[in-house]
Amino acid sequence: MDFLNLQGKTVLVTGAAGGFGRRTSEWLAQAGARVVATDLDGDGAAETARLCTAFGGQAWGFAHDVTSEADWQRVIAQVGELADGRLDGLVNNAGRMLTKPFLRTSVAELRTLHAINVESVWIGTQTAYPLLLAAAQAGGGASVVNISSVFGQVAAVAQAAYSASKGAITVLSKSVAAEFARAGTDVRVNSVHPGPGNTPLLYQGLQQLQQEGLVGSPEDALAFVRGLIPNGRLTEPDDVAGTVLFLLSGLSRNITGAEFDVDGGYTAV
Repeated sequence: MDFLNLQGKTVLVTGAAGGFGRRTSEWLAQAGARVVATDLDGDGAAETARLCTAFGGQAWGFAHDVTSEADWQRVIAQVGELADGRLDGLVNNAGRMLTKPFLRTSVAELRTLHAINVESVWIGTQTAYPLLLAAAQAGGGASVVNISSVFGQVAAVAQAAYSASKGAITVLSKSVAAEFARAGTDVRVNSVHPGPGNTPLLYQGLQQLQQEGLVGSPEDALAFVRGLIPNGRLTEPDDVAGTVLFLLSGLSRNITGAEFDVDGGYTAV
C-alpha cells in the first residue's frame, strides 16, 4: 500500500506564496492532493496554485489574512464547497519573524507577532475543525501540521518575541492534539520545527541583525548561523516539505502531539 499517496485528499496550506509554504504545496500536489494555497499575497498564492496544477491535479490560490476570523470563515467556506464539506489536512505555515533585542522590542511588536504566528493557528484550527472531523469520520483520519521553529524550543540572539510566539505554537499543538485524541476524533496535530532556513525570512533576519548593530554584515551573520548547525547547512524548503508530507500521510497515523525537528542537529547541541 502506498501510504504517501494523498490522491483524493484536500489540504489547505497557509503562507503558501513562497518559501516553505510554496514548496510544501508542490510536494503535496505531486503526492496527489488537491491543494488550497492561501497567503496575504493573493497573487503569490495563485502562482503557487498554478505550479501545483502542473503536476496534473487540482489546486486553488486565495488571498487570506490569517489574523482575521472573518477571512478564515470565508476561506473555509470556499474549501467546503470545493472539497464536498471535508478537509483532510491543514498546514498552518503562515508566519512572521522579528530579529530585535528584547529591550528594544515593543509590546505592539510582540502582539503583532502573536496575532500572525499564534492566533492564526488557533483561529484556523477551530474554524477548519468541522471539515477536518468530517474527513476523519469518513475514514483515514485528518491531520493538522503547525509550522513552529527551533527558536520555539531553544534561545537565539535577538529572537525573544519570535521565540515566544513559536514556543506557544509548540505547546498549543500538544494541548490540542491531546484533546482531540481523548475525544476519539482521529484528527491528529503535530508541530514541525525548521532550523534556520534557506528562505527570504532568514535573510531578512540577517539584515535586521546588521541594522541592530549585532553583526558587521549579513554575510558575517550567515557564517555565524551556519557555525551553530552541526551538519553545516541551512534547512531547505524540500526538507520541511517532506516532513509535512509524512505527517499528512498514512505513515504517521499513530503520531500526534509530537515535535519534529528539521534542523541539521541544531537543537541537539
